[in-house]
Amino acid sequence: MREDQNTPDVKLSTLGKPLPVHVGMSKMKKKISSETLFGLKQKHDFSETVIDSIAAACRKDLGRSGVQSNSSSNIKEWSHSLDSFYSVEKIDFVVKERVGTKYVTRTVTKDLVYVNDVTALVFHICGMRKIDPVDALVRVGIDGGGGSLKLIMNIFVPETTESQKVKDTGVKKVIYIAAVKDIPESHHNMSILFEKTHLNDLKFHIASDLKLLNIILGISAHGGKHSCLYCNGTVDTPGELRTFGDLSKCYNEYKENGYKNMKQFDNIIKPCLLKEPQEKLVLDVIPPPELHLLMKIVTVCSLLLCNGALVSEWFKKNGISFHGYNGGGLDGRNSNKVLKKLSDLNIFVTENCPEYLPVVGLLFKFEQVVFACFGMNLVDGYQLTIEEFSNELKFATVYVEKNLNSNLRFGWKGHILLHHVQPFLDHTQTSLGVYSEQCSEAVHCNFKKTYQRYASNEDDEDHGIKLKKAVSSYSSMRI
Repeated sequence: MREDQNTPDVKLSTLGKPLPVHVGMSKMKKKISSETLFGLKQKHDFSETVIDSIAAACRKDLGRSGVQSNSSSNIKEWSHSLDSFYSVEKIDFVVKERVGTKYVTRTVTKDLVYVNDVTALVFHICGMRKIDPVDALVRVGIDGGGGSLKLIMNIFVPETTESQKVKDTGVKKVIYIAAVKDIPESHHNMSILFEKTHLNDLKFHIASDLKLLNIILGISAHGGKHSCLYCNGTVDTPGELRTFGDLSKCYNEYKENGYKNMKQFDNIIKPCLLKEPQEKLVLDVIPPPELHLLMKIVTVCSLLLCNGALVSEWFKKNGISFHGYNGGGLDGRNSNKVLKKLSDLNIFVTENCPEYLPVVGLLFKFEQVVFACFGMNLVDGYQLTIEEFSNELKFATVYVEKNLNSNLRFGWKGHILLHHVQPFLDHTQTSLGVYSEQCSEAVHCNFKKTYQRYASNEDDEDHGIKLKKAVSSYSSMRI
């Protein structure tokens, strides 16, 4: 045996050609793991077919040992790990259709995908994320947009979310509880979802818009005189805070009165779907919907500003657009864009149309409320920001009526902001951002790609099975 001076290998003398042998430990080649491939699938919402193609291409380039064996079966298992928690069933729902000048009610049969035992699913997710269920906050989002009525949830520990790269509070960590296509938001339809999912067995916080919150509580639409979900006051004057006992009492009295004169019974027209202690305040259970409060305040002020042609042009040049649905308005993204550009807007208005400065000043005061109360952390002095906004609103309201021949009215959302946000924050000491309904709004678009992989016509026999696969796969990818 002799050592070659130009290589770390040695050569063994044999009867024939010398045999080169490497001295020392062999170099270990890196291998692409199943976890890496699954991470790609999660990040880009790839189908299993696409991931298999990526793995095959890597094997071709790196050799068979370059990719972990059984990666395809591992990814398929992980992508459907929650299948056993979901069921699909054909259920009769109620829809309203316009016939001439009237609306008629009829029954339609739809495929409902739902979680059999939502409490068991919550404990399973907590175990997978290594969260103590005692510390976990369960935020249930309810929404009827995007062509489906859905219940979703986020499970998180508020104190730990800031340090997470992918936050448990965001849409990338949404877990479906129930979904049914093309069904309107109504008390009857919501009662089916609550019953099938056994939602009341779970301790949770609701994140939804005011329309659905009123439906769940059994309160009339917001045209009613006493339509605040938190009190029995009017839009301009706060009343006594509602308890769940009040909701039951008023509904029973309304029923005994032959379902007539709802305002005499504080606009309670249906039984409450939430099961809570009778003495408990509604305000202690349902957080004010910060996203919809944000959009309302900023939209009303922005529409007023855009009465000025120059300001309207400034909005367009800065990429701030009003959507064309629900009467028009600013969505969350565009509302936040207005607040971020307030300093620029203030300079522009000062130089070109100073008569609108009090409206901009009101937005500045509201921006302080958003910073102190609408984020993930409650800021010291939040009470003062609400008080200063209220005072600025009084001044701006008079100014706008006198000088701009218009008005600043925020309806029930303004009522909630002025009269119920601070008591909620005082009681919970938790900022409204923790309970934000943003995920309920964002999941429409986020779910679309997954749904399209399994989509089929509702008349197809296997539609329910495919919808269940889509919902389960989407949720399994977000554990």
